Amino acid sequence: MLASEQRVMGSYKDPSGYVFQKDGQLYRRINESYLDTYDLVRDSGLFQELMQEKLLIEHEEISVEDGDDPHAIIRPRMIQFITYPYEWCFSQLKDAALAILAIQHKAISKGFTLKDAHGFNIQFDRGLPILIDTISFDRWDHAPWVAYRQFCESFLIPLALMGYRSQHLNTLLTRFLNGIPLEIGSGLLPLRTRFSIPLLMHVHLHARKAKEDSKTDNTSPAFNSSRSFSKNSMLGLCMSLENAIRSIKPPETESVWDVYYQESCFYSQEAFNFKRQFIASIAQEQRPSVVWDLGCNTGEFSVLAAKHSDLVVAIDNDAACIERLYKYCRKEQIVNILPLQMDLVNPSAALGWELQERLSLFERGGCDLALALALIHHLCISANIPIEYMARFLGRVSKRLIIEFIPKEDPQVNALLSSRKDIFANYNHETFESEFKQYFRIIRKDHLVDSHRTLYYMERY
Repeated sequence: MLASEQRVMGSYKDPSGYVFQKDGQLYRRINESYLDTYDLVRDSGLFQELMQEKLLIEHEEISVEDGDDPHAIIRPRMIQFITYPYEWCFSQLKDAALAILAIQHKAISKGFTLKDAHGFNIQFDRGLPILIDTISFDRWDHAPWVAYRQFCESFLIPLALMGYRSQHLNTLLTRFLNGIPLEIGSGLLPLRTRFSIPLLMHVHLHARKAKEDSKTDNTSPAFNSSRSFSKNSMLGLCMSLENAIRSIKPPETESVWDVYYQESCFYSQEAFNFKRQFIASIAQEQRPSVVWDLGCNTGEFSVLAAKHSDLVVAIDNDAACIERLYKYCRKEQIVNILPLQMDLVNPSAALGWELQERLSLFERGGCDLALALALIHHLCISANIPIEYMARFLGRVSKRLIIEFIPKEDPQVNALLSSRKDIFANYNHETFESEFKQYFRIIRKDHLVDSHRTLYYMERY
């Protein structure tokens, strides 16, 4: 690898090749050991078919080198914002699982198979889950699916835990990057899941078999590796797993934030309309490429910003809100909103070997415009984040900022302070403006009618 090339650590485990960056562009090197298989997959038409169906990221071949170090270089289309399974809502993870199974089905039909099936090979692009690992395919010799257990641990078990226990349990994938182990997943699921035939077979009995095989050092716990699988058997396995995935439903729960604008909002209609106009006018004028809507709720203002930007990354810790926003975007075919389930007080950290396999939120690049609407009081009062820290954070991630300051006179702040001592002497307009002026120039400041709230538009120095 040349000194000017920067290897992407997330791909270091695959002997078939690796991803690297050069001059701001992403490339994938295909090693000599995989060249023959790559040629076979390409010539079979599988790549083209998957690309046409938006299941595989597009790429172009750049070079093929012979000599002492035979290899090929391809250039995949870059994804605008990288995300990870522990940041997805239930339906995002479910759609990603179904995409993997659809890819495996098409691969088997052409004599190939996916050699791995973890969630990090999937990204959301233009609203759809898409495979980004072009060299995930191998020739299928009628052996059992080598990635079967990985699929169950990376998709089926997390989905079952989210559906039967809590929609926040996908965060277990930060502890188990290779998937939630069968034994742990089986133990955490409620007894009634043993009466679901798909979950009984693919989780509970699978876990029992894996435990038995671990005592005898059997390295193929899912199936007898010497057993030959017919094409119909493999496609039947895919169908069985698809039925298992589809059988799991998200819990039918509502949060106060999921219905905030319908039931709990303290704005008058006039104030709400003014707020929309304030945001729309700035977004339309600035035309930001990437917007972060921090504490997006159900995405009312994400949808507004999406009309004037290339991508809106909509972040909220409320699972019901992100689930609702993702489903709304799918229904309305809004392809440039990327909902993420994440706690801003504890955002996604760098993970994996040398903390370089999975990037932190900050390492994935900032944004041209950040929205922080009805957010500051939750961070400063509920989470005890000082205003100066919030100003520093927003100054770090965004070039421009639309932020709403909500003072102590506001009913929502009164509600937050009703059950605790007011230790927030510096929570006021003066401190807010003083701290944010350390990073931003205040361009516009408007008071919301019928409220004590103030909207600010700022630009970083």
